[in-house]
Amino acid sequence: MKFLDELKKEAETLKKKESFDTQAKLTTLGQNFMQLQAKLREIYAYLDDLVTQLNIIKPTVLRSYYIEGVGNFDNINQHDYVLNKRHKSIDNKDFIDQITLRFRCAPGDVLTAEKESPSTIQALKEYLWTYNIKFETQEFKNQRGFVERVIFKIPGEVVVNITIKGDFEKSQIKINTKNVERLSEYNYIYEIDEINEALLEEFYKFLIGKPNNFQKLGKHQSTVARPASSKPSILDTQYPEEEEEPGDKKKGLLGSIKSLFPERR
Repeated sequence: MKFLDELKKEAETLKKKESFDTQAKLTTLGQNFMQLQAKLREIYAYLDDLVTQLNIIKPTVLRSYYIEGVGNFDNINQHDYVLNKRHKSIDNKDFIDQITLRFRCAPGDVLTAEKESPSTIQALKEYLWTYNIKFETQEFKNQRGFVERVIFKIPGEVVVNITIKGDFEKSQIKINTKNVERLSEYNYIYEIDEINEALLEEFYKFLIGKPNNFQKLGKHQSTVARPASSKPSILDTQYPEEEEEPGDKKKGLLGSIKSLFPERR
């Protein structure tokens, strides 16, 4: 029986250690979560004030965009800044899940392009959809009813989209920019303590086209400040799809955070 008692003691020790490790991990997740929430609120307050001032002052910020295989939108002005935040409710408490900043660059001349092969027609459509560029098409069919050529008409407008989210597991802020300066999509990653007044000021200058160091700040930018996906080519219709995080993992993470808050009775 002595051997069996020793096994029981060892099992109890392992159970206590696992329980302690689990609680320690939950505590760390909770601390990360609250720190990130504080930073997201700080970022939102800064951008809310900035957007209000930009919409009042209406500064001239001219942009030029190259539409692959079509032409250029030259010197179109960015304006109509809109800021939104999306909340996530945990135990009847609302927390910031995502911050979104959008604005338009317009007006520009209407561009036209004619494409004759099915592959280039579809590829140009995919390219424009990727960067949220509106367009109209006029199709010309042959005697057999097949589309043999298409004329694209593209209004002179580009929508810019910036999203900001927190990764509470890694204690990081992630910023995704789409169509700032050019048709492109970039990801930036920052540690919590890297989000400060200096970085926000560089982001402001980046936003309105002034000389800035925004894309160089943060220890991660040398490896992650790159296009979020390969630039689609109008000569290639194969585009990679983004992998979504498994639903059970998302649910598990949310459950872990929810467990940190006391139950309401």
